Amino acid sequence: MPSSASWSSWSCPFRQATLLALAGLALGLTVNLARPPPLHLRATWAALAAQHAAAEGIARCSATEFLATVDSNAGVILDARPLKDYRTGHVPGAISLPVSTFETRFPAVQILFVPGQRILVHGAGPNSGDALQLTRLLIARGLEAVEVVTEGVPAWTAAGRAVQPGGSPL
Repeated sequence: MPSSASWSSWSCPFRQATLLALAGLALGLTVNLARPPPLHLRATWAALAAQHAAAEGIARCSATEFLATVDSNAGVILDARPLKDYRTGHVPGAISLPVSTFETRFPAVQILFVPGQRILVHGAGPNSGDALQLTRLLIARGLEAVEVVTEGVPAWTAAGRAVQPGGSPL
């Protein structure tokens, strides 16, 4: 970068573009800090997904509730991860319903739901974007007892539980 002494030697359009970019950055940061709530510039994907779920009123299921629900067979567990990840290892009893195949697979999976039955959707990790997106799709289809799991397979394995490899997605 040129020294401050050579700033005047920069071409006029380049100097104007640089000043305009800096002014835009300063204005953007100021607006971001002033808006309620400000965008988190360093937020993780998980934090953003959790923030969106809360803002949309989507029910969230904790890791503890998730484990208890699976143990008691008290609901349907949907795995939003891609099929290859499901086949590598999944929560026993989980049904694979990746977002990418939702339109074609939903009719086959839908017949397994009992009205009012709890449906827990999990993904690859904390506040999975795939799980959140699948939860939205299910709610848009009229299902009411749908919750997104705040943790996914990592919560399952962290509790000392084994994943089940292979298997049919249904």
